[in-house]
Amino acid sequence: VTFTADQVEYDRERAIVTARGKVEAWQRGRVIRADMMRFDRNTGVSVAIGNVVMIEPTGQVMFAEYAELSRDMSEGIAKAVRAILDRNGRLAANGMRRTGGALNELSRVVYSACDACKDNPSRPLLWQLEADRAIQDTENHRIEYRDATIRMGGLPVAWVPFFWHPDPSVARSSGL
Repeated sequence: VTFTADQVEYDRERAIVTARGKVEAWQRGRVIRADMMRFDRNTGVSVAIGNVVMIEPTGQVMFAEYAELSRDMSEGIAKAVRAILDRNGRLAANGMRRTGGALNELSRVVYSACDACKDNPSRPLLWQLEADRAIQDTENHRIEYRDATIRMGGLPVAWVPFFWHPDPSVARSSGL
């Protein structure tokens, strides 16, 4: 991992590196930015706190308030997650767990590809999906939802126990 920061401290006794102020770390095309990052050299775990931004090699951007990541950034958890996906896709979740660098398991998820109304941004979106759980499979390019509600104009119009759609990174795909 290569990183920059305004201030860096190293605790030799515990083998912990702490970086503060405009922290940016990158490895294999993944970039993470935060107000503060702590790296435990014994366990290989990095903790990012405050205004966390994770940029994937695909261009997907995730925002969080807190994240714990493995040495290669392919495994970890994040709290208070928001994401900007391809093709105007937007996603928000209470929490996320990444496994194998390809699966993002999300809790209490909201997804939509609609823009907010320019004249009245607080107006409900034309459509959105809300679900208790979702899995974004970046290898198979799909997002699966459990216990999902489809809302149109803020009103619930359908509930489905299971629903999936192609990941926004896919230009075309058949089926739902």
